[in-house]
Amino acid sequence: TIGKSVFELQIIDVRTGQRPRAMQALGRTAFQWLPIAVGGATLELASQVETESQHNTATIGAGLLIMIIPFLALLFASLRQSDKRPYWDQWVGTMVRYKSRQAS
Repeated sequence: TIGKSVFELQIIDVRTGQRPRAMQALGRTAFQWLPIAVGGATLELASQVETESQHNTATIGAGLLIMIIPFLALLFASLRQSDKRPYWDQWVGTMVRYKSRQAS
């Protein structure tokens, strides 16, 4: 992404130190973005309901709560995890690090 380029970051496999395998990258992306997709779908479902009931309000609240899970995970990892890895990196065995400079 642009942010990773600007800050010279890369994602690596924690076991090998190399680029992650395709399934790791796919799993990382899925675990990272799935809550946002589910929350968005929940909000879309709530918007289809025409009544202003407590049920609809609860559905909207649940959708918003689900959508912020990745952001809360980043905050938690940065404050409480010694290795600063959010759940999606821990589950698939990846981490973000600064790019190493090649000696010239």
